[in-house]
Amino acid sequence: MAAGKDVAAVGDSQDFSSVEPFVVQHYKDPTRRVVFVDTPGLDDTWQGDVTKLGQIAHWLKGLVSTPS
Repeated sequence: MAAGKDVAAVGDSQDFSSVEPFVVQHYKDPTRRVVFVDTPGLDDTWQGDVTKLGQIAHWLKGLVSTPS
């Protein structure tokens, strides 16, 4: 809804165990982009929260170490 269009699947039927970025154009300025990040949900029975937070931290660390 925030992107103004469908950019990601919604629901429990898919595997949402990884960090997935979605890049969309800014709604007022098409020369800019906005990145929405879908992260694994917390408090489920398949993986512990520490594992999932580690996945998110690993993804964020990749942003810092990747030159733009």
